[in-house]
Amino acid sequence: MKKRVRENKEKGITLIALLVTIIVLLILSAITISTLIMDNGVLKRATEAKLETRGANVQEARDLWKSDIETSKYVAGITVKTLAELLDELESQKLITPKEREDIETQGEVKIGSRIIDFRYETTIPEVPDEPGDIGKLEIGDYVNYKPQTEQKSYEFEKIYSGYNSNQVIQQEDLKWVILDKNEEAGTVDLISLKPTENTVYLYDALGYQNGVVLLNNFCNSLYGNSLIGATARSMQIEDIQNIMTVGEDGKKAYEKYREEYGASGNYISYGEKYTCPLNMVKGRSFPAEWESYNEINLVSKQNPLTTKKKVTVETQLRDIIITQTRWSMNEENLKPNLKQVTTRDQNESNEFYANIFFGTGGYYYLASRASYILDEESNMFAMYSVGKGVICTDMMSSNYFTDPESAAIRPIVTLPASVINTNTNYNSSVGWEIRNINK
Repeated sequence: MKKRVRENKEKGITLIALLVTIIVLLILSAITISTLIMDNGVLKRATEAKLETRGANVQEARDLWKSDIETSKYVAGITVKTLAELLDELESQKLITPKEREDIETQGEVKIGSRIIDFRYETTIPEVPDEPGDIGKLEIGDYVNYKPQTEQKSYEFEKIYSGYNSNQVIQQEDLKWVILDKNEEAGTVDLISLKPTENTVYLYDALGYQNGVVLLNNFCNSLYGNSLIGATARSMQIEDIQNIMTVGEDGKKAYEKYREEYGASGNYISYGEKYTCPLNMVKGRSFPAEWESYNEINLVSKQNPLTTKKKVTVETQLRDIIITQTRWSMNEENLKPNLKQVTTRDQNESNEFYANIFFGTGGYYYLASRASYILDEESNMFAMYSVGKGVICTDMMSSNYFTDPESAAIRPIVTLPASVINTNTNYNSSVGWEIRNINK
């Protein structure tokens, strides 16, 4: 009898334990499901991030298209896409849906994520003075009293693109401008800010490396362009330095001869050389396959679509990737004799104008150009080109360990039609050339 009672008790306890287990599992299931599908769930956040990325890419394409329209008003020979051609391109890239295209064509704007993107534009051509500016009177190094004309006074580097741990709002600054280059065939002039921005920004990790070029260019054009006179702005890039370097006796520019030493054995990798590097998926973040396809010396400043991808695979083992050595570095002292000489109004500055304007500002700033380089036989570094006391790099991420984020300033360059610069008066070194008063 006692044995039967004990068995009944044990069965009762087992049944209660089973019921408790079932209840706990149901609660956990409910929590998991709510985490996935509720208003702030993982699936919803992932969908929103994808929508925001698509919206950013559409807005960037719209901005470039509008810039081309404005520039074509002043510079002959520029072919501009029609709205239909632009929408065909966006639709073929799956950046807009047929319904979104219909909204653009009927309403002139579309809402994608949190962005309302306006495709309407003015067709009125500003009145250009009868006597265009004489580009021959302009000298490299001349000051120009240029003022940006944009609705935006600040730019937000969103953390989903920059890789940093928070959003960063950078304000427009009152910069001074000098002539960096003139293109007489195109009738345009490049201006560079006398100094980098005082404000700095963090770009970091895989996202900083992937999106840095686009973010820096978007920042510059948003805050320092002027559509009223057909002026577009971008960030300085490594090619701005490479293009004014001289060719040596061996037929190469100094950066083309750069070699990177690595390993205890003193091995070298030359600039532009391909090599194999093992990638640790756990420590160095997953490496998107497309990085290998655009990791070439002629693509370091290529603008790729913004992405929020940090990881594209769940691999945990090592795998090999093919990398091109796209980094070179050189201090200011070694760079000076390798830079072209240029005639400026100040003869004392002529021989060192480029060195002074690029490296003599005392600032540390990003270039809108990526760089990759070997650290040793088992690791690689992915970086953004930068300028300090010479050409250097700011590391974004390693192939097998974590790096620390660093901030740097930005160096805008503005391209504008030479015809908008008033050369009918003598050059005034205290204020520079004035911009003509062009009204819409």
